[in-house]
Amino acid sequence: MVRTTVAVTRLEGSRAANVLATRAVVHLNIRIALGETVQSTVDRLRRVIDDPSVELRGVSGNDPSPVSRADNEAFALISAAARATYPDATGAPHVMVQASDSRHFSQICDSVYRFTPFDLGKAELTALHAAGERISVAALHRGAGFFRHLVRSL
Repeated sequence: MVRTTVAVTRLEGSRAANVLATRAVVHLNIRIALGETVQSTVDRLRRVIDDPSVELRGVSGNDPSPVSRADNEAFALISAAARATYPDATGAPHVMVQASDSRHFSQICDSVYRFTPFDLGKAELTALHAAGERISVAALHRGAGFFRHLVRSL
């Protein structure tokens, strides 16, 4: 959450185990930290790799969305809904490192909140974006309660 991360998600080389690769392709999933851009990230990767024979090409990407305000009515409503759903919780700003549709809304709204009201255990967190992704019925029920409270307060 405090720096740009780069993960190899696909690596391709030779088409057979007994054939030398004449070319290799690596696909990276990059989460860009606040204060950086797609271009600054690509430039840093070029400096780190430092090999002119390696071609870097962006397939898709977006600069990080702007930071949303935490001192307005919208944030207060979300915090109140979270407290109503999770009485021991305190609302606090947090950087969510994921690609979401919020990047489209930030062009028309000065505060876009990325929030998940689901209490996820370790097994559910490790299943995110994996085969068998799931949450418990109890977590779903409680998260729905958050949305009910939020919508009613609007």
